[in-house]
Amino acid sequence: MVISEGIKKDDKTLQSSQAQVVAETVAAIVVSKTLTEAAQILRISRSALYDRINKYNLKTILDPFIEQAFYTLKMGSVRAAEELVQQLDNSNVHIRTEAAKEILDRVGVRAGATNTTTQLNNHIKQPEDLTEEELDKILNRAKIATYEKPVMSLNNY
Repeated sequence: MVISEGIKKDDKTLQSSQAQVVAETVAAIVVSKTLTEAAQILRISRSALYDRINKYNLKTILDPFIEQAFYTLKMGSVRAAEELVQQLDNSNVHIRTEAAKEILDRVGVRAGATNTTTQLNNHIKQPEDLTEEELDKILNRAKIATYEKPVMSLNNY
């Protein structure tokens, strides 16, 4: 009876120790810019960090943080595009020209093209050319883009 109680106590201690390792690893990854930096915080090698991620299946815990980061970048890209378009009205001719080049480059219009309008029309569908399914997709993306996701927290795990 005493032996089995000792085993149960050791199991709980092991589980507690593993939970601590998992919590410390997740925290280090979340606050770091790179996995190398996270490994340095934990005072382990980068390969040891990868081993921990695999051993404790931390990818499932980290996925919501990665998703939140991509969502934040996606929302920032909308603001960045708006800022770039606003620079077309800048009083500095150099800034206006660079903004125009950036915008045209990002929509696929290349320098030296003979017919810019034709190039743009090849990339942009007119509303009357869209199927009902494509219109629904666009509307759903617009709804998603305006929805603010809650900030993820380690307390959720």
